Amino acid sequence: MAAQRAHAAGGAAGPGLAADGLGFGARWSYMGCMSMDMNRRFALLALAALLAARARPLPAQEEAGIVARWRADPQQPFAVAGVMLGDLAHQARPLVVFADDPLDESFVEQLRLIAAGAADLAERDVIVLVDADPAGRSDARLRLRPRGFSLVLIDKDGTVVFRKPAPWDAREIGRQIDKLPSRLREVRG
Repeated sequence: MAAQRAHAAGGAAGPGLAADGLGFGARWSYMGCMSMDMNRRFALLALAALLAARARPLPAQEEAGIVARWRADPQQPFAVAGVMLGDLAHQARPLVVFADDPLDESFVEQLRLIAAGAADLAERDVIVLVDADPAGRSDARLRLRPRGFSLVLIDKDGTVVFRKPAPWDAREIGRQIDKLPSRLREVRG
């Protein structure tokens, strides 16, 4: 215990949470001066704050449609509030990440996995939508009716491709997209 206090007092830097990719992913590391539980709580709170800051549309962006904002920055996650899934039809593949709480472990892990593979998802016309507010009653939440954490991919024609109750790697999501007839036509044509 004394060694931990000396370590903390000595100012040794523990890297904690580092932004990457989309600005909401996280790299976890060991912090010698905190218990792993405290480290995890701090990182989850910081990640939730980063996500909220990145997903909130700026006033100038609110006037532009969701498709225009997505085309300007295809790796940017968007808050699902105010987004109508029908506006994305035949233009993008919505990947909706639901949770009942922004600190849900599965939610945080899924956002980290998406951030790591954001470029690959953008190549496949994926728009990432996040919804961690069940009281918000967004269009996506009303149409897809998630329970707790849920990852839902919708094809460009509005068909639900999959619903997953646990986080999925961006590579696996990409493989599922690559099997879709719409994606095969895009690659060929």
